[in-house]
Amino acid sequence: MNRHSILIDTDIALGIERRDVDDGLALLMAKNSPVLELGGITLTYGNDSLESIRASMANLIDACGSFSCPVAAGASECLAHTGPAPSKAAELIKEFCLAEPRRNRKIIGIGPVTNIATALELYPEIKDSIEEIILVAGRKPGQRFLTGKHKNAHPDLNFERDPEAMQILIDRGISLTFAPFEVSSKVWITASFLEKLEEASAHSKQASYLINPLKNWLSLWQEIFSTPTHQISGFNPFDCLAIAWLTDRDLLTWTDVTVAIEEDDYDTTDEAVQGTGSGHKQYLHVRQSGKPEENIHRYIHDVDQEEFLKRLLERLTLV
Repeated sequence: MNRHSILIDTDIALGIERRDVDDGLALLMAKNSPVLELGGITLTYGNDSLESIRASMANLIDACGSFSCPVAAGASECLAHTGPAPSKAAELIKEFCLAEPRRNRKIIGIGPVTNIATALELYPEIKDSIEEIILVAGRKPGQRFLTGKHKNAHPDLNFERDPEAMQILIDRGISLTFAPFEVSSKVWITASFLEKLEEASAHSKQASYLINPLKNWLSLWQEIFSTPTHQISGFNPFDCLAIAWLTDRDLLTWTDVTVAIEEDDYDTTDEAVQGTGSGHKQYLHVRQSGKPEENIHRYIHDVDQEEFLKRLLERLTLV
């Protein structure tokens, strides 16, 4: 079996009150996949402070076991505030990319891409070792990120926290795969999924650790996104779709695209979805070029939800 050599850059917040749980699910999904060889985990600010994210990662390891790879913390702010500052995370990315054999290295970025951009700036020699970077970001022009009947949009947080870092990735010409809101919003983790997870918690330490944070996250989504006429029944496991690109590609549909950072009207207006503002902001836009040779990136836009959730549950309850 050919295994993908990967490094995951994450802003894990599992277990932090009112913070996203999907990074933790994605990490366990990767940990339990036979087709992935995990060469490192780097931590970045994003869903919370870097200090809180380090604690979340430590708690996940304590509860669910070692990931059998080095873990290193990196950026606590975006490049506009710090520049490409040396860090343990940037060093680990360099070591991962330059380890023999120097080829077919894949990086999965499920938070702001500050660490990845920093490593590319400080160690430009790593570029040729990176086959692909998989990111949870991107959208088609004019697309809004909406949940249920809630009228206000989600921001594209991983991109918007550090557009300068994303531009560095684009400028390097590395092949990028986007697992965006469009595809993850088609997957719903509902109370039924959590019931199955809870049933497995008697024999699975992973399931036992996950069940309460996931129940709390479901309740928060129902509180924020339900309307008087439409009750939200679940939440979207955004970051898990980036892992699925390497573990479950047979369930995904994608298009070859170009990508550019462009300015347009501000589209998020609700503090509850972490975005308020007016005027203009930057967007990470994908398009299909009429010249096929220009479409060097991939944009995932559909998924077999039923089979994906079946496989996800299996991986979350393995141990």
